[in-house]
Amino acid sequence: MSYKCNPTSRKSLREYALYIRKALGCDSIYFPIVEFLELLPWIYPELTYSIVESTEMPDNIHADIDVLNKVIRIKEKIYDGACDGNGRDRFTIAHEIGHFLLMSEGGVSYAKSTTKPKAYEDPEWQADAFAGELLVPIHKLKRYKKATTVAKRCGVSLSCAEFMMKIKNN
Repeated sequence: MSYKCNPTSRKSLREYALYIRKALGCDSIYFPIVEFLELLPWIYPELTYSIVESTEMPDNIHADIDVLNKVIRIKEKIYDGACDGNGRDRFTIAHEIGHFLLMSEGGVSYAKSTTKPKAYEDPEWQADAFAGELLVPIHKLKRYKKATTVAKRCGVSLSCAEFMMKIKNN
C-alpha cells in the first residue's frame, strides 16, 4: 500500500522553494534549515516539532511527521547532525518540513493507493524534490563546476549535490 497526493511538478516545487527563500530574505546559497525549523511554529502555530531520543523511533526512521496532528519528530542525533552541518541530516529535516508545507500550503490530500503512484503524485518524491530545491538553489549553481564544491557550499551530501547539478537545466 502506498500513498498518492495531488500532482506537483518539480518546477512548481522549485518556485515554491525560491518563494520561501525570498520571503525569508535568504539570498545565500546556504539555507539555514535548522533555524527555519525553529521559526516554523511562529509562522504556523498549529505545527510543533520535537527532538526525540533515538530509541523512540525505529532504527530506519530518522524523522517523521504526523500529518493529522501536525507534529514533526526528529531523532536527537539527526537534529544534532543538522546543527553540525551534516548534509544528510539537513536534508532529512528539509524533507519533513516539505511534507508539512506541501500539506498546509498546497492543500495536498493524501489517499491510500494500491498502485504505485507516479513520481509527481508521490508525497515522498515531492518532499525529496522540495528539500533538494530548498537546500540547493538551482539559480545559483551556474558558476559551479564541481559537485564537491556545491555540497560544501550548500551543506548537503555529495549525492544530493550531484543530482541537483544534473537537473539544473530542467
